Amino acid sequence: MIHHLLSKYKARQTLPKCLSYSHLHTCMLLLMFLIISCGPLPPAELNVPETPNTTAEETTNTQSTPTVVNLPATATVDMIKLPYLRNAYKRKPSVRGRSALANFHLRMREFGQNSAIISNCTFDMLKAFVAHGWPPIVVFQLQNGSTFMSPVSHYDNNTKMVHLQNPNSESKRRLSYEEFEAAWDKDTTKKCMILTPRKLNKADVRKVLGKYLPADATQQINVNTR
Repeated sequence: MIHHLLSKYKARQTLPKCLSYSHLHTCMLLLMFLIISCGPLPPAELNVPETPNTTAEETTNTQSTPTVVNLPATATVDMIKLPYLRNAYKRKPSVRGRSALANFHLRMREFGQNSAIISNCTFDMLKAFVAHGWPPIVVFQLQNGSTFMSPVSHYDNNTKMVHLQNPNSESKRRLSYEEFEAAWDKDTTKKCMILTPRKLNKADVRKVLGKYLPADATQQINVNTR
């Protein structure tokens, strides 16, 4: 009897230990199952330190695309094919005063000619007009003080020469790019005048320039068709 009681007492003493070990074993098995089922952490959740290579790549990707000028290397307008321009030059335009171009524009309007004055021009814009077949009329003053108002009929990037020509004459005044830009309307805002068979508006002018120049290059122009 005493031996039976002692055996029962020892069983009770070892029972919690067995239960504790079994519980711990079960927890470990459950944890291993979760790890195997879920897999490793996704890459997005990993804390990857920034490196010089990744920084340089981000900087390169955010750089703006350079603007492109799509002008032909050379272009010429045949004045013989523009009778309305030749009619405008039957009487030599006056070049007195800083408003010479504006006065010529008003005279063309009185005669029913379609003309437009474009301000805030660039040399590339003049080239674009020539490439399109619109010889831009400009006022320019040479170093000797002589002032002229002539259409630009030709440019050539290879020789870096520009030709200015009276529509009723075959003779041409040839200037280098440097000479022309120094002489072109030096005392006022860069301007030119366009004569066309039909009336122009600002959208028409920008559409023509947009064929050869970036869109943002034409934002500053003003067009006066009055």
